[in-house]
Amino acid sequence: MISVETIMTPDPVKLKETDTLGTAHTLMAEKHIHHIPIVDNNDAVVGLISHRDILAASSSTLNKNPTDNSNTLLREIMTSPVVSISPETGTLKAAQYIHQSRHGCLPIVDDGSLIGIITEYDFVEVAINLLERRADKPFEDERDRDESYEGGESAEDLGIDTSSAQDWD
Repeated sequence: MISVETIMTPDPVKLKETDTLGTAHTLMAEKHIHHIPIVDNNDAVVGLISHRDILAASSSTLNKNPTDNSNTLLREIMTSPVVSISPETGTLKAAQYIHQSRHGCLPIVDDGSLIGIITEYDFVEVAINLLERRADKPFEDERDRDESYEGGESAEDLGIDTSSAQDWD
């Protein structure tokens, strides 16, 4: 089993619940990130702010009288409580959780303190790496050799659990 510790981003950007929406927005833009864990004085995760949260809390420039929300405290808009995982958690389990819950990240906590974060982006990097490796290997499956193969197996045939699937409507 490969643990999340091997692909996580260690020592992620973090903020306090007394920091502001403006600070979070600036950090996300500067660091090109979409998630910031919110921690207390002991580095325990108390919340999470996402780029989507910032967009939802920001006043639209299309409004006739836009308001400046940049001084809004993160405690007012952060997601809390937050699910976190240990560094020993398997990457498959973490990926399944992110996919099924539609959360974009999971903070990694060890001994009660934030030590890393794993995001959808990290899993895309893993997928790219695996696909690049696969491109260099000979075909092992009849479906791979048959260029006319169009799929057709159901999710259940492929061993995918759809019991918790949600509609997009």
